[in-house]
Amino acid sequence: MPILIGESDRLQFENGYFDIVYCSSVIEHVTVSKHEVWTLRSGNEFRARSLQRQQVFAREIERLGKQYFVQTPYRHFPVESHTWLPFIAWLPRRFLIPVLRFSNRFWVKKTSPDWYLLDRHEMAQLFVGAAIVSESYFGLTKSIMAIGHGPNIQS
Repeated sequence: MPILIGESDRLQFENGYFDIVYCSSVIEHVTVSKHEVWTLRSGNEFRARSLQRQQVFAREIERLGKQYFVQTPYRHFPVESHTWLPFIAWLPRRFLIPVLRFSNRFWVKKTSPDWYLLDRHEMAQLFVGAAIVSESYFGLTKSIMAIGHGPNIQS
């Protein structure tokens, strides 16, 4: 049963309602308001605000699920998964936005700069106590996953 919520709404389920919360390639999009993604050029501000919202999202995942599996593309993988462009995720935000505006005109995979890719350390800070597991491709970490349980499970 689909449930539509706003960008900052809390889900109306009790703690531990779900046996498992499966979240694949979503948390990196929990950033700033969608009407700001093209205009917010400060990488420091975008990072700080994104991590703040991702922290709230992570707490909600832990609250709702007896167990959880959260996957996200890895920041340091050379090909960025939202654009399929090499090394673009390594650009400072003030350069990323104009490059995406340009590439969206002709590139096969168009995207909005609404993603903040996480590294292992940030993922571990969002999901304290979870196992952080890597998915590798040709020996390089392509994505990372936090696998854990909410506070309702006894270890």
